[in-house]
Amino acid sequence: MRIAFLSAVYTPEREPAAVMAAQLVGRWIQEGHTVDVYCPFPNRPEGIVRRGWKRRLRQRDALGHLRVIRCWHWLVGRHRRIWNRLLENLTFGCSAAAQALLAGKPDVLVISTWPFFAVGLAILLGRLWGVPAIYYIQDLYPEAAVDAGVLPRNHWTTRLLTRLDRWFCRSSARVIVSRKA
Repeated sequence: MRIAFLSAVYTPEREPAAVMAAQLVGRWIQEGHTVDVYCPFPNRPEGIVRRGWKRRLRQRDALGHLRVIRCWHWLVGRHRRIWNRLLENLTFGCSAAAQALLAGKPDVLVISTWPFFAVGLAILLGRLWGVPAIYYIQDLYPEAAVDAGVLPRNHWTTRLLTRLDRWFCRSSARVIVSRKA
């Protein structure tokens, strides 16, 4: 089976979500699947592209049944302002969806939760192709943003994002919730 996996973080990032993503991809490959990973250029936690990496429109690396496609996106920067985070999210979503479209139809799409706009675009891409889109939730958004004080609890943007997330869940073939220890 050919799996397209959109993830906001992936190795060599050291965040737990990146480690979990790499483990999941490793398992799929071990089971004999071909995997295309669509992810940003490494930039965490500083919000700037890591030393040793060159930011491009895309970068493709292949090893056996694994292809990692690094997609261009807006960088948050050191100050991590809300508008920069939204631009990062939106540009990664558009870039990853465009790169996946160029790569062609997979058998299944697996979408990691955090790139909020990427989730919606990938679900629409799955519908276009007629393939199942699996929504892999690691953090609850916008709830996590509210708890962190980034979004106000009863603000119109929070309500809109909550409705969008419900649509993502209802529109996905499956919803998988990751439980962190």
